[in-house]
Amino acid sequence: MIALLAREMELDLTGSLAQGIYLAIVSDTGFFSFGNTTPGALELSARLIRSGLDNRAINPLITNQWSRGRMHLHGSAMQQAEFIDRGRIALICISRDMLRQTGTGPEDCQGLVNMLLKVQGVKVAATLREDESRQVKLSLRSAGPEDVRAIAREFGGGGHYNASGGIVRASLQEAREMLINTCRRHLG
Repeated sequence: MIALLAREMELDLTGSLAQGIYLAIVSDTGFFSFGNTTPGALELSARLIRSGLDNRAINPLITNQWSRGRMHLHGSAMQQAEFIDRGRIALICISRDMLRQTGTGPEDCQGLVNMLLKVQGVKVAATLREDESRQVKLSLRSAGPEDVRAIAREFGGGGHYNASGGIVRASLQEAREMLINTCRRHLG
């Protein structure tokens, strides 16, 4: 939308404007790997690069910014990943203790749920992050016909067909059980 406004205002898509638009595109499309990677997103990205954006220089500034704590958090989370119902449901529970032990915060959990989708046979991937006592943040993903938005709605959340989330007012263990049961119902 910013690119369309810039065109209407006859602004050049260069410099920090081009960087901001490129960041939005690659973030929203998962570096052109999500289903929302449209010809328009690719064409706009090509236009930005033709106008001087150095994507080889900017990509590492976006992707290579993890702290050691974040790396440790992701390692711990991956080790305790669960695969349920013959691997159709994958989930990771992130407790406040895990965040405290690794010196990380909620923002360091980004991307974990997408890693679960890389496992063959996973239909619904989820992370459950304990934000405070009896408050758990759900992040749900699918890569196919499974509508995780419908699952999120059952918890008062929402989002997109393949990427949704919500908040559960329960303990981490209770939220885990509720989510597994809800996923099972939706997967049939």
